[in-house]
Amino acid sequence: MNSVVLYFIKSGLAMGLFYGVYRLFMEKETNYSLNRFYLVGTIILALVLPVFPLERLFMAGKLASLPVIFINPGNQGIADASVSVGNASAGGWHISGFVLARILYLSGVVILVLTLFTQMLRLLFIRRTARERYGPLRIIFVGKDIAPFSILNRVFVSHEIRRNPKITTILDHEFAHFRYLHFVDLIILEFITIFQWFNPFAWLYVRSLKEIHEYQADAAVLRSGEGTGSYQALLVNQLTGTEVFRLANGFSKSLTKKRMIMMTKMKSKKGAWLKGLLAMPVLAVLLIAYAANSSAPPAVQEDYVVKGKVVEAATGEAIPGVNVIWQGTTTGTSTDINGNFTLHVKDKNAVVVYSFVGFVTAITRGAGDFTVKMERKVFEISGDADEKASGEMSKEKKEYLEQEKRTQEKITREQMEKEKALGSGESTDGGEVFYVVEDMPKFQGQRPDACKKYVQENLEYPQEAKEKGINGIVKVEFLVNAKGQVKDAKVVRGVDPLLDKAALKAVYSMPDWEPGKQGGKNVSVLFVIPVEFRLGAE
Repeated sequence: MNSVVLYFIKSGLAMGLFYGVYRLFMEKETNYSLNRFYLVGTIILALVLPVFPLERLFMAGKLASLPVIFINPGNQGIADASVSVGNASAGGWHISGFVLARILYLSGVVILVLTLFTQMLRLLFIRRTARERYGPLRIIFVGKDIAPFSILNRVFVSHEIRRNPKITTILDHEFAHFRYLHFVDLIILEFITIFQWFNPFAWLYVRSLKEIHEYQADAAVLRSGEGTGSYQALLVNQLTGTEVFRLANGFSKSLTKKRMIMMTKMKSKKGAWLKGLLAMPVLAVLLIAYAANSSAPPAVQEDYVVKGKVVEAATGEAIPGVNVIWQGTTTGTSTDINGNFTLHVKDKNAVVVYSFVGFVTAITRGAGDFTVKMERKVFEISGDADEKASGEMSKEKKEYLEQEKRTQEKITREQMEKEKALGSGESTDGGEVFYVVEDMPKFQGQRPDACKKYVQENLEYPQEAKEKGINGIVKVEFLVNAKGQVKDAKVVRGVDPLLDKAALKAVYSMPDWEPGKQGGKNVSVLFVIPVEFRLGAE
């Protein structure tokens, strides 16, 4: 599971359990300071617990490091050592559920931030009619019909109640908010609700904490000598009016029947504060559960970077889509449209393999910035005349291919040992060992060897060559381009101009192939085919 999602689940679970204790055992008590401290403390604790290294406290020495796959998101493709890159990209654009959830989450955050910013702007542009002082408070009278509210030491009240004989009671209420530093709580809760806007418990915490603020302010006013009945009547009279800013304490804000009840409720017994200790078993359960389910952090290792550009050795042109893989792992990437790549590894001597269909595999060792030059691989099309087009091989040919495979593997090992001994980090060509499954060109739906039978059947033996008794095997190199067309055919080992010309004609007579693919894109591949001329073999 994604670590961010897991964090939100753990913090939400902790909030739910802590808030449940409050609602069941503490909400109806008049220990307002304790309840306020409990709510602020437990919501912060719920946010911190999931990221605290609890496993070090409970399971020190018992955890083993787990393997971690590091994937470089900055490049276009991700090459896995056991799957075809072409299959991964064939589906076109795709948005995962996690990306969609992240977009939704960030949208909620942006909306809440903009809402808060808009409310702050409304405060700046609200019409002020007068200013006065009341002790440390600055009273700001406004022309709009609003419910009285305070922000820090600034109290905003409607101009209509400026001459109200009970205005001092309202100001005493707002002064209590200022003296108890309720604004600090609101700031903390505001950022938490923005961060966890989707969590219903975060909003329940806000509602309950604002109620406690009002209870505390009401209690302070009543202790100053104000009668309960007249104070409740004043609250009812101030029920009308609109709320301007949610990051504020308001005189008639959150006016509920429960608030009226709390004014007349008897003070809780001295031992009622012990109910707050019920949070301790919840905390203990969370500590043990989170520690038991925490994954051991991977051993801290230095991050090394292998980067550079992959080009064709003969022309210097960039090769996009080359599979770049840290050997022995599933960590990899692929070159971008300009042939560039960046790969993060955890071993300064990491062997990195570069493979691309139609090219000889290249290898680099160690971190650094490389220009990797890849030679084109020419695929020899062999096959005896008596082999079937289905791809069945003679015993002799199977033995030959096995021997060739062993030889190539030996070459690769020797090249790697050479790189290790030199430690130069220069690109070295290895054998034909592809670490990612690629799609070779196909001839008429079959493997490339099938083209040999076609060429032999469409070969025209020159009459002049027959009369002169000229025979032999002409080897022709040709390119199957990205469109599947046969191009750039040339004789690499000739016999006689008559036979060479006939061989080229036969090769060019082939219909289009199904082109090879790398990373889901068509690529060109070189082949060499033996064209056999035998006298009497009509």
